[in-house]
Amino acid sequence: MRMTIGKKLWISFGILISLMLIMSAISFYSIQNIKDVMEIEVEKIFKDVSSSADRTFSLNRDLDGSDEQINRNIEEISNLLQKKIDLIVKKGMLDTNDNIVKSSRVAKIAVVLMGVLSVVLGLGLLTIIDRMVSVPISKLNHATDELSKGNLSINIDIDTKDEIGDLAASFNQMTKNLRNTIYSRDCEITEREWAEEKVRESKEELDVVIRNINDIVFQLTPLGFYRYINPRSKKILGYDPGELIGKHIKVTTPLNDITKVSDALMRVLKGREVFGLEIRQKHKEGEVLFVEINAVPIKKDGKVIAIQGIMRDVTDRKKAEEVAFQMFDVAADGMRLIDKDFNMLRVNDTFLHMSGVSKDKIENVKCYDYFQCEFCETEQCPMFQMSRKKRRIELEVVCMKADGNGIPCILTATPFMNASGEFVGIIEDFKDISEYKKAEEKRLGLESQLRQSQKLESIGTMANGIAHSLNNIIGAIRGYADMAMENQPKDTKIRNYIEHIIKGTKDAKELSSQMLIFSRKEITDLREVQLQHYIEEAVNFVEAAMTSPVKVVRNINEKCGSVLADPNQIQQVVMNLCMNAYQAMSEKGGGVLEIVYDEFRIDQEFAEKYANLYEGKYAKLSIIDTGSGIDEMTMVRMFEPFFTTKKVGEGSGLGLSVVHGIVREHNGEIIVNSEKDKGTCFDVYLPLA
Repeated sequence: MRMTIGKKLWISFGILISLMLIMSAISFYSIQNIKDVMEIEVEKIFKDVSSSADRTFSLNRDLDGSDEQINRNIEEISNLLQKKIDLIVKKGMLDTNDNIVKSSRVAKIAVVLMGVLSVVLGLGLLTIIDRMVSVPISKLNHATDELSKGNLSINIDIDTKDEIGDLAASFNQMTKNLRNTIYSRDCEITEREWAEEKVRESKEELDVVIRNINDIVFQLTPLGFYRYINPRSKKILGYDPGELIGKHIKVTTPLNDITKVSDALMRVLKGREVFGLEIRQKHKEGEVLFVEINAVPIKKDGKVIAIQGIMRDVTDRKKAEEVAFQMFDVAADGMRLIDKDFNMLRVNDTFLHMSGVSKDKIENVKCYDYFQCEFCETEQCPMFQMSRKKRRIELEVVCMKADGNGIPCILTATPFMNASGEFVGIIEDFKDISEYKKAEEKRLGLESQLRQSQKLESIGTMANGIAHSLNNIIGAIRGYADMAMENQPKDTKIRNYIEHIIKGTKDAKELSSQMLIFSRKEITDLREVQLQHYIEEAVNFVEAAMTSPVKVVRNINEKCGSVLADPNQIQQVVMNLCMNAYQAMSEKGGGVLEIVYDEFRIDQEFAEKYANLYEGKYAKLSIIDTGSGIDEMTMVRMFEPFFTTKKVGEGSGLGLSVVHGIVREHNGEIIVNSEKDKGTCFDVYLPLA
């Protein structure tokens, strides 16, 4: 149980008071004992006197005497009483003295014992109080002296459950806290000193870096005056730092760039940062340099108090960019520079030529406004892909020119980075592959022609064999028919039958001749001839056979040169083509048939598309109709022998195959252009002699 010092003192005082009360009680008891003895003795005396008086009064009543007798009796009684009293007193005093002596002795012994006990208890109590108060206070005083001397390791060994114990514990805790606080302070001071040392070293290192950096490091006042500039200014601008400090930045800025500088200062004063500002600066010797400035605000209490910036000389880079842009401008491919907001920043002359757009229309427009391709504004857009992957891509696209025509291109897109390596846009390179596409189409066409020629050659070989076998059979039939005809009189049924047989053999002979022409085994009579007359005859023959309302238009150049040809076979070509055109227009109820014959010069580009054509002059025969046209499937097979779109019995399927064979036999080429439901044009090219 915790007991305070106050309680302990009160207990000690209580013990002392108790001892004093005990001693008082013992003394009172001794005196009371003496008093009691004396009262007992006096009472005995008064009892004896009373007894004597009673006897006296009794005698008086008996005697009934005079006053003198009574007085004598009273005197006797008084004497007797005095004697008795003296005897009693003497006896009583003796007894009383003995009792008093005894009681006095007891009281003295008790007082002495109580005094000794009080001294002992007092000394013990003082010792206890000394131990309880004086010793702890002495320890506290000693500890306080040691603490004042700086001894923080002092510790008071007091564990009593009272105020002094609490004070000692608080003192110990205080010294511990002091030790921890001083340790923390020492550590903090050490860390601060270390940090200050590092800051000092960093400042020194930073100062060395700033003084030796290749860029100009500067600091401006809010009004734009130099308050600091590193020594690099001497190398770049030709000015010592002292020459520029206190001067406005406009001192070294050409007039054309002052607006840029002012705008940049205003942005920084509003708390914004400026990066990549390209302006010009004047060297002390008058040379104009290109610099790039990055600037940030320095704030205090939310207010801009200075502008910190770095100025980098980018003159060499700008010159390199100019060289690059010169190469950009004269590149054979169309090129354009686009920022990441899809604005066209720069295009070269080739791009303008390819797109058909004038240079004044390129400014402040989006890339998808001109020379648009199928990937524009989709996920396949090069800008979208570059913003995610930032790598070069290549696409084959068809871009739309200003006139609405498409131009096939190989689009190569390359990411464009600024000096800090940040993605700012793309460079698009358009390689016109129109010629390549044409060459590819020509190659495919020539391959198709080759396959068709090979197929037709195979069919021709087969047709040649059939034609020769058929000629042998026809020859035998015709021979026997002629012999039978000689022995038959006129106007007989048998003679009539034989005439039909002979007519059939003639038709079969004609079919065999056509098959030989197709197979190029028929012997042709080629000579230099003007074809205008023969073409007119063939057209007139077809026109005479027409029954449907078809208008025939002739555009035949009489001055066209001669060709090396067989006129009869050329007429067969004209009649077959015109008859096919007439039949196609008859299905629509009429139309216009136009025959055009004129000279035509074939250039290398055109000649390269067809295997049988060469650069030079040709006679061009065109048969143009407004019929139903020819579908693609039919155009693929139209020159095959025995292929026909007519009903069974209406055609042999050899007409166009014979035309193809005749034209090829004359070293020419036949080209078909047709559009469904609009008409067909057959162009026959024959080399001039």
